[in-house]
Amino acid sequence: MEKCISIAILAGGEGQRLGGIFKPLLDICNEPMIKRIIRNIEGIGYEVLISVRNSEQINLLKNVIEYNVRYIVDRGTYRNGILRALYSISQEANCNTIAILPCDTPFIRRETIVNLLKSHRDECDVSIPVWPNGYIEPIVGVYNRNSLLRVLEYTPRDNIIAVRDLYRYMHSVCYIDIYSISSNPDKEFLNINTNGDIAKAQTLCQDFSL
Repeated sequence: MEKCISIAILAGGEGQRLGGIFKPLLDICNEPMIKRIIRNIEGIGYEVLISVRNSEQINLLKNVIEYNVRYIVDRGTYRNGILRALYSISQEANCNTIAILPCDTPFIRRETIVNLLKSHRDECDVSIPVWPNGYIEPIVGVYNRNSLLRVLEYTPRDNIIAVRDLYRYMHSVCYIDIYSISSNPDKEFLNINTNGDIAKAQTLCQDFSL
């Protein structure tokens, strides 16, 4: 990839549906999820950013991550943790193109991220995958940093409660057919949120390699 790209991984969630477990360190396929993701995206962009909630999470991650990454502690006044993370990332990223990934999609392939980045056009404020039924994957996307920062800084906080609300204030939202970037999105976009998801993921380990 020739353009300057920051890749940011959202790793500050509380994992409430899993009893408060720190999800980035959850072992999937005998490896912490976040380590699996970082290994898979290494070298795609100019930098890898990891968004966390506090310094304690940084210390936990440093025990398992040996890659060259930069940690960003979430800040801001948004009640939604993901919005706080996006605000902090948009302030700290060195590149104007930012690829956002959650820490709990352990099967997303390198090729899929590259395809999404290639599908992103300069005139797009954000490019996000969309399913045939119209459902979007708002936590996986490519953002224009300046556009994201503008919306988060100047839109009244009460008008933006969830990530999807951002798109109403962006000039150009580009929806990317999920099957145009991934040959197996049902597996690649599996989010680990419950014990049932963990069990499903462990069965996929046997026949799904990165």
